[in-house]
Amino acid sequence: MKKICFTLFLFLQLTVALSAQFVSENDRQYIQERWDKADALEKSGKLAEAEKELKDLASRYPDNAGIWTFLGEILKKRLKTDEAIAACKRALSINPNWLQANRVLGLTYLQQTKDFESAVLFLKKEYELHVADFKRRNLPVGNDFYTSNLAEALFGAKKFEEAGVEFEKFVILAPDKDFYKMRLAVCYLELKRLPDAENIIKPLVDSFPDSYRVWKIYADVLKAQNRTPEADDAYQKYRSLCPKCAVE
Repeated sequence: MKKICFTLFLFLQLTVALSAQFVSENDRQYIQERWDKADALEKSGKLAEAEKELKDLASRYPDNAGIWTFLGEILKKRLKTDEAIAACKRALSINPNWLQANRVLGLTYLQQTKDFESAVLFLKKEYELHVADFKRRNLPVGNDFYTSNLAEALFGAKKFEEAGVEFEKFVILAPDKDFYKMRLAVCYLELKRLPDAENIIKPLVDSFPDSYRVWKIYADVLKAQNRTPEADDAYQKYRSLCPKCAVE
C-alpha cells in the first residue's frame, strides 16, 4: 500500500510540476508516457531499465524535481547510494520543499549510509511538509508512515528524548508493533525513566519469553535500578538464548 501511495504521490507531484512549467502539450504527453514506462518497469522489477528511462528523461527535462526524485528512488533500490543522494539533492535544489525528495534522501541516509544526523534533518523536513499539506487540505494528519522513519533516525542519532516522543506516537497508533515498544523502552532507559522502561518491556518478556533482545533490554533496565539478583537472572536467560552475545 505504501509503495502504491508513494508512486501515486510522485505522479501527482510530477503533474503539478508540469503544470507550473511552460511546456507544450506534446512535452507533457511525452513525459507522462516515459514516466508510465519507468513506473511499469519498476513494478516488474526491471530497475536497471527504469533507471535508464529516468536518466534520459532527467537529461531532457533537468528542471523537473519529480523526475529527479523518482530517479533517486530507483537508484536507492539499486543500492547506488551516492547517485541516489545526488539525484535527490538535485531535486531539492530545484524545490527544497519537495516532500518526496526529502523522504527518499532521508531514507537513503537512514538505511544505507547510517548517517543518522542527516537522516533526521530530511525526515523532519518531510514530516513538517506532510503536516502542512494535510492541514492546508483540512485532512487529518496521518502520523504512522512518517513517525516511524523519523523515530528510527532520531534513535540512531541517539536523540533519545525526541525519539521517545515519536515512538510514543507510533505505539499509540500501532499498538501491535512490539519492535517499537522495545525501542521506546530503550529510550526510557537512556533517559533514566526506569519505571516507564520497565512498564514497557516487562509485558514483552511475558509475551516473547524466547526473545533474547527483549531479555537484554529487561536485564539492562533491572541493572539500572540496582536490582542485581533479578538482573543477573535476566542476563543468564539472555545468554542462554544467545550464547554468542556478550553482556556489557
